[in-house]
Amino acid sequence: RGSVLATIPAPTLALIRYEQGRLEEAASINAKYMDSCRRVAPIEGLYAAYQVAARIARLDGHAARARHLLDEGESIGAARGWRRVEVAMLLDKTRFCLRDGRAMEAAACGQRIEALAARAKDRFTLEHVDFNQAACLARAWCDLAEGRHERAADALATLGESALGAGKRLEQ
Repeated sequence: RGSVLATIPAPTLALIRYEQGRLEEAASINAKYMDSCRRVAPIEGLYAAYQVAARIARLDGHAARARHLLDEGESIGAARGWRRVEVAMLLDKTRFCLRDGRAMEAAACGQRIEALAARAKDRFTLEHVDFNQAACLARAWCDLAEGRHERAADALATLGESALGAGKRLEQ
């Protein structure tokens, strides 16, 4: 279903439609290309397809389906050695777990992100920085959910410092 060449931009288009609030279009694009995305999509396409599918499933009230999609995306990422996909899926799982009141499972997802960050060979690589930022965000979410506001603020301040250090800032 759908050509290989059309599969490459499809997850990005689905993500754009999702962000625009055009959920039916996003779901339709994803449904048409999901099978080929599993087989041939590049890293960004694979995690975009799974994130959009899981988020739409969750919005439709299918929490178990959303969790299954994130697990599947994470498994594919792990099988291919695509840690970036694993981290993206784990970050969404953290969010979903917290929304469902499963704080221990959310914390476990955050710890898995931290473990993936620790496995990055060079601490100056983009992968290491991105994974540490994801781990920091997961930690802050968990702290907020558990009422540890000062710890969350510290984690978010660390994220802000990291962004500024990388030249990511808003100019006025």
